[in-house]
Amino acid sequence: MIVTGNLKDFNLTEIIKMSCMDIRTSQITINTSSGEGIIFFSEGNPYHAQLGDKIGEDAIHCLLDETEKNGGFFRVEPDVTLPQRTISHSWEDVLENRGMKQSEEPPEPSSSNSKEESPMLIGRKEAITKVLKSFQEKNNFKAPKRPLHQPDTDEDHLKPLGRGESLVKILNNLKAREKEIEGAAIVSTEGFIIASALPEEMEEEHVAAISAVVLSMGERITDELVRGTLEQVYVRADNGFVFLTHAGQDALLIIITNPNIKLGMIFLDAKKTISELVDYL
Repeated sequence: MIVTGNLKDFNLTEIIKMSCMDIRTSQITINTSSGEGIIFFSEGNPYHAQLGDKIGEDAIHCLLDETEKNGGFFRVEPDVTLPQRTISHSWEDVLENRGMKQSEEPPEPSSSNSKEESPMLIGRKEAITKVLKSFQEKNNFKAPKRPLHQPDTDEDHLKPLGRGESLVKILNNLKAREKEIEGAAIVSTEGFIIASALPEEMEEEHVAAISAVVLSMGERITDELVRGTLEQVYVRADNGFVFLTHAGQDALLIIITNPNIKLGMIFLDAKKTISELVDYL
């Protein structure tokens, strides 16, 4: 199915994230004020990108910059023929490289009356960088390519994981308090896992990415209907609830339950858990 839309209504980062969740080949065509750009995907990662004379990661970075400033239109097509490959990194690495590139650039002069914008208000383009840097400074971690609570080597397994281990313990305590809670996780607002106590059959990266998109859609709904600041999102289905709420400025708490739980218990448990997370996020 071909999907089209306006990038003033949807963030290009979210569109790319959703494309990376599909193992099929696909193509996003982006029409911007700078011209037409294309991004191809294969097996859940960007494969090729082009905007004018820029190709590969540089083209993706330019498309993200251009659409954040001026918007544009997009078209997503599945099951396409792939051109020559120009991108060898995962989407997470492409996004991280962009954050590093931006941090190396000199800051633009700002007005003395201007206020610092929240990452969520500017498309969350630097939220994951801030979350990872915070953990690095507090725990001397290197930016992980997987959840913080997983050791990289057998030697690391013998070392305490500090705050990363504490976050997982808090999530496991949450599950222990209510037998109806099947899983919980903390993710960045950019859609990356920080800590997880999810069932083995659930893919952490997919849960994190979907949660960030759901949160973004909830924020758009509250903005469009002038309902103020979004506090929580929950989804009810045949097999249970999915509950999302902010845990600090740049992180989300996700709780997944079976259908037998009382809705009030989710709110109560979430409030208690967030109070326990404050010291670690």
